[in-house]
Amino acid sequence: MALCCSLLQDEPKTTRQIFKECVGSVVAVRGWAHLGEQSGAGVVISEDGLILCSYTTVPEGSEKIRVWFKGPKLYTAEYVAGSKHDEVSLIRIKPDAPLTPIRFGESAACDLGQAVFSIGNAQNSFINDDQPSFQRGIISGRYVLTDLKSGAYFRGELFETTAAVNEHMDGGVLLNDRGEMIGMITLNYTPNRWMGHAIPVDWIRKTLDRLKHDIAASTAAGAESDPGSGALGFTMKDEGGKVVVDTVVENGPADTAGLRAGDAILRISGEAVADAASARKRLDGLAAGSWVWLEVDAGGDIEKIKLRAEKK
Repeated sequence: MALCCSLLQDEPKTTRQIFKECVGSVVAVRGWAHLGEQSGAGVVISEDGLILCSYTTVPEGSEKIRVWFKGPKLYTAEYVAGSKHDEVSLIRIKPDAPLTPIRFGESAACDLGQAVFSIGNAQNSFINDDQPSFQRGIISGRYVLTDLKSGAYFRGELFETTAAVNEHMDGGVLLNDRGEMIGMITLNYTPNRWMGHAIPVDWIRKTLDRLKHDIAASTAAGAESDPGSGALGFTMKDEGGKVVVDTVVENGPADTAGLRAGDAILRISGEAVADAASARKRLDGLAAGSWVWLEVDAGGDIEKIKLRAEKK
């Protein structure tokens, strides 16, 4: 009996330790994109301000991204990279001191029935009350998700957990009893099971490795790539004697109009294009709401695309 009492007394202390050790690495996130304002959670993964969050909350093209730490302490952030179908986005803040990254565990080693903890921004509790939500539960299932909620894209293996998961917890953290991240919370669901879900951290780690590789490659190519107009939602570069579309912002004006990476820009409103620098100069002068015609070579097909500039 004495042993049972001792275990019960130790359990809350362990829970408090996990919360205390991890709460400084977990944040609330809010941004504005094509679906309007979205709120969720995120987690610090580098000392210099790189934060992992859900693509559902911060898709490519998001603006006015803000990040709350417990305190409260508020930062503005910028979108860095993302993968829609992996439901992962990376954003960056400029902290005034080194941050504490979350420690990653191994989701492959997790078993059904083991104790876990969810921490995040349930019902915007983090943003409104400076109170991160923190709940205990178990891993109650592990299966492949096939049904999606509106606005979500991830299909794959995930954990089901009895630890409470509520609205605005996309991007929150599922922890093991050592305070290690073993999953990223997602509000995707299946109609057959109504518990909370988390994408296993082993999957997240592979996605992060790929995104970081893409970021490094993009940075290395940056000296040769000349950005286009942010108001039109694409960038361009000089390649093989042509001005070529380099990247297109998802759901931006260029994407909506059908412009694609790799298209060669031949003319802007009827005038021939000489190089990326001069093209950028012309497009950057567009006022918000004004229209421009692009004549492009799309894989051998000459197309005319009409774009309307948005406010930068």
